[in-house]
Amino acid sequence: MKAQFGFWLEKQPSLIPDAGNGVFLRGGHASPGAIVAMYPGTLYRPGEAIFFNSLHNRYILKCNDGVYVDGKSNGLSGSIYRSLNSRDNYPGITPTADTTWMTSQPKNPLAIGQIVNNGTSQFPPNVRYQELDISTEACALELQEFLPNIWYSGDWHDEPQNKGYLRTVVLVTTRTVEQDQELYSTYIEG
Repeated sequence: MKAQFGFWLEKQPSLIPDAGNGVFLRGGHASPGAIVAMYPGTLYRPGEAIFFNSLHNRYILKCNDGVYVDGKSNGLSGSIYRSLNSRDNYPGITPTADTTWMTSQPKNPLAIGQIVNNGTSQFPPNVRYQELDISTEACALELQEFLPNIWYSGDWHDEPQNKGYLRTVVLVTTRTVEQDQELYSTYIEG
């Protein structure tokens, strides 16, 4: 990751008291406008069943168009993601989604955005969420295994409701993030 981006990311206890883990930028810096992370998880369209897996789940992000991203890697949410991946990726084909973000050794080192904490007055935000739709025709099949998102209702290649794209959410820096700084987002932009 350092060779490609000039930095790497590390998960460790947040500097915000009682916030759990956070994400730190290591080995370099990121300039304003740089993509520094991706928000992995199951994608739900407005009206799809998300109630039960949303209970006590702080990893659900709502996009501007009403699509939800469930970035929780364990419990019911994790089971649903793994099940959907099995539905869309049967043995012997090139994988079209990444499940390694749910482990301690992700193959896509950017798929850690769900761990980024909300900024505070003492720890102001330095990244923002940006929706990014990836075209099925434009994304090479051999690269799709690095994409950490999957639609709840149908494979993104075949289903008409997916309109030939995969929704991803990337975290983009709003100012320079220096080496060893923690990433902080803003969950609600005013």
